[in-house]
Formats: sequence, C-alpha cells, structure tokens
Amino acid sequence: QLNLSRLPLLDCDLAELFKKFQQNKTLHTFILRNSTIWEKSIFQIKRYLREENNLQHLDFSEISIPVSFFQNLSDELKRIKTLKVLKLNKCDIDKEHMEFISDIIAVNANLEELHLSENKLVFEDIKTFFQKLKSERKAIKKLDLSKNDIFKQESKTNSFLTETSPYLNIQELDFTSTCRFFNYLSRLDFVKDLSNGLSLVKNLKILVLSNNNLNDDFM
Repeated sequence: QLNLSRLPLLDCDLAELFKKFQQNKTLHTFILRNSTIWEKSIFQIKRYLREENNLQHLDFSEISIPVSFFQNLSDELKRIKTLKVLKLNKCDIDKEHMEFISDIIAVNANLEELHLSENKLVFEDIKTFFQKLKSERKAIKKLDLSKNDIFKQESKTNSFLTETSPYLNIQELDFTSTCRFFNYLSRLDFVKDLSNGLSLVKNLKILVLSNNNLNDDFM
C-alpha cells in the first residue's frame, strides 16, 4: 500500500517516492486522498501507473479533480485490468468527468466497488453513465452515490434502478442524504418508488438510507 494522503505533492516528491517504492514493492493500493496535486504531478502519476500491473484499490478522494486529470490518465487506468475499487468521493465530479470515467470502467470487467459520494451528480449523469457501459458487465457490487442531489426534488429511484440494474450485480447500495431536502410527500414517494425498484436488484444485501429524514412513518 502506498498512502500519500494529505500531502502537498511536488514533482520531485512523487518521482523519488515512486522510484523507491517500485524497487521493493508490488503496489495493490494507491491512496492519494486529500492531497494537493500540481498540474505537473499528473505526469509522474501517469508514468507510475503505466508501469504498475497489480493495482487493485485506487483512491483519489477529497481532491478537486480537473477533467484534464482523467484525460491524461485515461489510457493508464484503462490498462489496469486488476482494479477492483475506485474511490472518487468529494472530487467535484460532474457530467463531464463521468464521460471519461465511464470509458475507463467499461473496459475493466473486475471493478467491484465504485465510490462517488459528495460530488455534483444528478440523475441524468448517472443514467447516461450506465447506459455507456456494456450490458454484459455485472461486476460492480457496491455503488456509493451518497450526498449527491441525484433525485433533486422528485423521486426517480425506481427509474434509476430500472435503468442501471442490467449493468450491475449490486450487493450494497448507499443513498445517504439523497432526498434530505424533500418535503414530506416527496420523501413518501421516494420510499414507495425505492420499494418498487428494489425488486429488480436481486442480490442486494445492504441498503443505506441514512440522513434522509425518514422516520417510522416511512418505514
């Protein structure tokens, strides 16, 4: 595991760290959470990923990631066929980012966890994202969309699950804080809609609905 969280990374820092690490270790987990990435640092990350063949867990959470980041790293991330966990929580990700992310994931049949919490995603972004994936891909077991305004003021959970279930093998689904701003009737619709949609998710084991103002009336 290489954890570079909360560091102001410069080109020289990354080059030296990568060089020393590659001499002795096979990298399975690369964490760059809440670090300051300079524009030129992307080159060093790209070079490192190009030489890494066993990466399973990649975490870029809590970094305001420019679209150019994925543009530059797209080929390298597509090449890593062993990737199982991709964490992009709180990265200011929106529709434009998702176009590149979907291209990366579409060629990675082993990805099991996709974490997209606290971003700028709405329902249409997620819908388009899954439509771009190949229908035979069902590796993703955990999908974290918490703290995104996916449903705005209208519940679309049934439609969401109808659209996405052919592409997933979901066992854990996190909708934390996705309807926290709904009024009472909208929250009631959310629960009814979700109940109908869950019949499509055959292998679901964990459903998280925290911080949605759902009391006993909704249960």
